[in-house]
Amino acid sequence: MKRNTKMPAMKLVEKFDQQLHEILMSDLKAIQNARIKLIKHITFNNRPQGGLMTA
Repeated sequence: MKRNTKMPAMKLVEKFDQQLHEILMSDLKAIQNARIKLIKHITFNNRPQGGLMTA
């Protein structure tokens, strides 16, 4: 009698998808926070009396 291997495999795929989603959402939040900090940094330091160095 053959075992039904499709269900356990599908459960693994769903678990993988869920974990991947959580990782990506965490990374996205970190990227958004870094972007906000960078914008604040540029805005704060980009005053006429000398802010960011330009090439």
